[in-house]
Amino acid sequence: MNFLRRLFSKIDRSGKCWLWTAGKHTRGYGVFFLHGKNVRVSRLIWEIFYGPIPIGLDVLHKCDNPPCCNPEHLFLGTKQDNALDAVSKGREAGQKLLISDVFKIRELYSTEKFTHADLGKLFHVNRRTIGDVVNHRTFR
Repeated sequence: MNFLRRLFSKIDRSGKCWLWTAGKHTRGYGVFFLHGKNVRVSRLIWEIFYGPIPIGLDVLHKCDNPPCCNPEHLFLGTKQDNALDAVSKGREAGQKLLISDVFKIRELYSTEKFTHADLGKLFHVNRRTIGDVVNHRTFR
């Protein structure tokens, strides 16, 4: 089986987002084993549809859905572009939490009814992240 057939057999193209159904990076981005190493699926798809990625640029997601690899949802940008995109969409760069989540976490924690672990489960982050939020180490 050639690599394109193998690659596309692992993509669910039934919705607007083309979802990677195989191995994922810890942040949810698809990874594909090719030529002896794991490569990000979004980068591979970009190169298949649009050509080489210039040095210093990353493949970013318009849809903010890490397993998505629909080429129409991808665009090139710098790390700074990615950070600005994240902020413009109401989230901090590299964070899973929305600004509105931060306010809700602090509010719920102040009631003394929720532990860091409880809130971590509720917001799908680890308890250390919750501790950083409630103690204003992040999202100041």
